[in-house]
Amino acid sequence: MLRSRRHDDYGEVNQLLERSLKAFIKSTCCYPECITKRDYDRVLREFEHSEKVHVNLMILEARMQAELLYALRAVMRYMT
Repeated sequence: MLRSRRHDDYGEVNQLLERSLKAFIKSTCCYPECITKRDYDRVLREFEHSEKVHVNLMILEARMQAELLYALRAVMRYMT
């Protein structure tokens, strides 16, 4: 998601997301072990707990997909 951006519409993220939410997404994606309860409580205040959990799951699933794509690309380059 954030690691290898190649799309022209990535610049619109600054218009669509608040800075604090954008920072939380980046921290969750890149450094999930550093997220604290305080960080979790600061973002998406109008969301219920279950909705916040769902957002966090989507962030981590996006990270996993990016890692898989990166690994598969490395394997394909090695094989050719």
